[in-house]
Amino acid sequence: MDLLGSNKNIDNAAKLVEVQPLGAGEFPFIDAAIAKEKADQDFYTRAVALEGRSLGVPGMAQIARAMENRLGMIQSGVAGPGEFLVDKNPDYRDSSLYTMQDILKGKGQFAVYDPETDSLPAQRSPVTEKDMMNAAEAIRIASDKKTYMDFAEKEGLPARSVENTGFRTTDAFIDPSQLEGQYQYGNTYFNQSGYRDY
Repeated sequence: MDLLGSNKNIDNAAKLVEVQPLGAGEFPFIDAAIAKEKADQDFYTRAVALEGRSLGVPGMAQIARAMENRLGMIQSGVAGPGEFLVDKNPDYRDSSLYTMQDILKGKGQFAVYDPETDSLPAQRSPVTEKDMMNAAEAIRIASDKKTYMDFAEKEGLPARSVENTGFRTTDAFIDPSQLEGQYQYGNTYFNQSGYRDY
């Protein structure tokens, strides 16, 4: 008797099929996609570490939230790439294909990115393993709106920080386009200029 109470012959029941896991190199396009995603995540983590390590996890989470919002607005089509000086990529068939690296490489947007070498060059003080772990935790927090909002409340961060789109150090030049909702955390000014729900 089966779970539904019928007396079907057990031989007619579906049989389990054993599936072998994919081996590396069997499907190069899958390997390439996985490698690209890992490189994108590593680049993102290092950028957050470089931009905010002096601010600890709470500061890095605010930075990562700004990056998440930029990416979310562009991927959803709420904002075009040019809005955050992200190069339009003619190879992308739709806006959902933009990646965090595209956001981070926006012209003049992030001080740690060097467009001439297309890299995040070493700084005077090397990034430590702890910096990278803190950045990874900050990204985990910032990548989910509810998680970020709970964290912000616990840390006493402004509620509007969930809508961050930009940040700059307190000694950077004043940019009138970056003043919407501005608040200071440590040595950094954050803002929500251009934010739209996505």
